[in-house]
Amino acid sequence: MPIGRLVCLAIVASATILVGCGEGRAIFDVDVYSFLKGAGQASVPYIAPSPVDTIPVQQVNLLPTGLGSSVVESVTVTGAVEFDNQSGSGTVGLKLYIDTVPKLYSDTPAVSVTPAAVTLVDTVTTPFQANVPAILNQRFLNTKVYVGMRAVATGTAAGKARLSALRVRIVVQDKIFH
Repeated sequence: MPIGRLVCLAIVASATILVGCGEGRAIFDVDVYSFLKGAGQASVPYIAPSPVDTIPVQQVNLLPTGLGSSVVESVTVTGAVEFDNQSGSGTVGLKLYIDTVPKLYSDTPAVSVTPAAVTLVDTVTTPFQANVPAILNQRFLNTKVYVGMRAVATGTAAGKARLSALRVRIVVQDKIFH
């Protein structure tokens, strides 16, 4: 699949919906990694100083329609990234962006993965879990979002940042059944 091509997959194939998990709440667990891996966009090269490289923005179908009057209580992102350093040394971090428009790299990142120290030819696996800033929560009600990532390297590090997992858990105070 060409790098710049947008990926569009159905919510039924990628999310688990749990309704009745509390008073008026719906929980959506979306495997975003499967979208990115399926499009061949689960990694991004890096070379210090950066950020200079990003994956092309990928479109992901997120939630079913009918949630417009609902309120997102929280969004938690969990995952893991492997920093596969090929030369040099320094630190490498990752910023994940999620937005409703494809011009997302100038916005607040949804998640910033703490930079890891890398040296010479080495692979460092960094698991992460973070709550998305509340200011970004409501965009997760949309039926589609755009996802992108940017590696940030220092020193003389050069290599590839590869996601090995990326899940988004969205807790919605629903107005679906009212």
